[in-house]
Amino acid sequence: MPYVDKTEEFFKIIEKLSNDNINIRKNRSIVQDTQVGELASKITDLLQSGYQKLQQLERCNTKN
Repeated sequence: MPYVDKTEEFFKIIEKLSNDNINIRKNRSIVQDTQVGELASKITDLLQSGYQKLQQLERCNTKN
């Protein structure tokens, strides 16, 4: 099954959720915002490394 890049779709969903939950964000503390930021950073790192691994696999498959 070929790889399908859903990165753009993912970020559109995140943006929509972010806009839908703006009132919730107003009531969060700085500590909660920091924790959310740290988790978002970890998720971004994992997504990027996963994407790089998929690209490497795709290159290997096209060479064979």
